[in-house]
Amino acid sequence: MSNDTLLRILRRHTRAPTEPLNVVGIDDWAWRRNYRYGSIVCDLERRCIVALLPDREMATVEAWLADHPSITVVSRDRGGGDGEATARALPNTMQVADRWHLMENASGAFLDAD
Repeated sequence: MSNDTLLRILRRHTRAPTEPLNVVGIDDWAWRRNYRYGSIVCDLERRCIVALLPDREMATVEAWLADHPSITVVSRDRGGGDGEATARALPNTMQVADRWHLMENASGAFLDAD
């Protein structure tokens, strides 16, 4: 399998939303590991990728979110600038921790408790 196979699959399944977005998930992903990273935006209601942002800069995420004012919930990790970008672009939007990070943090706390 070539290095570009995953990128071709992601691009094929990435669709511009036809209906207003309400609940999205934002996270980092690697265009090329240890070299170039971007942000991925998923429609969590329809379970599909809606955008592959070219970088993980706060301004890029903020601009993308500002173009989608119908978003009411953003699921994200606790680090990075996605929270601040969301607060700036959509100040009334509810921000929640994504499931993976909730489980990672909960299991870490459980294992650390003696």
